Amino acid sequence: MKWKDLAAELAERSGLSKRQTELVLTELGAIVQQHVAAGEEVPLKGIGTVGSQLKKSRTIRSIANNRRMMIGERYVVQFRPTSALKDSASSQGNDLWRTPEHQGAWRTAETLIGDLALYHGAKAPKTLSDETSDDDTLAACVESFGGLWRQVSRTYETEVSEAVRAVHNYLAAAARDRWATA
Repeated sequence: MKWKDLAAELAERSGLSKRQTELVLTELGAIVQQHVAAGEEVPLKGIGTVGSQLKKSRTIRSIANNRRMMIGERYVVQFRPTSALKDSASSQGNDLWRTPEHQGAWRTAETLIGDLALYHGAKAPKTLSDETSDDDTLAACVESFGGLWRQVSRTYETEVSEAVRAVHNYLAAAARDRWATA
């Protein structure tokens, strides 16, 4: 979203004119800057709190000449989002990885692929990329490993429930992670 888009959407929701909304947003920015510069925290309802924090002086090493340099103490802007804002950002992703069943499926797949790579790495498929589909990944592994892959697949299907396998194919993902070429 761009600043103009924000102003237009706020104008539409509030019933104010676009010009009035742009003026309000500009003044809000100026007020926040003024109070943060004075060492105060500014609460923004539904968004978070903007403030500043003192960073102590420290010694760093220059990348250019490898010399040690001192950076004096200074204030930096600090933003603490509200829990509602954090929740709205985290709701975009897939939380399946948090469940014990999916963690177990991932560990099983990683172990099986790791063993294949350790003992039969020379047979690994050479055609995989990060964009290869699950079906194409599995087909390439069958072609490369033959009976070994069928044994790995049976073990994976035995260890991982059908419900988890229906949601995500960790075996194909682990094979891609291990053998995909850039």
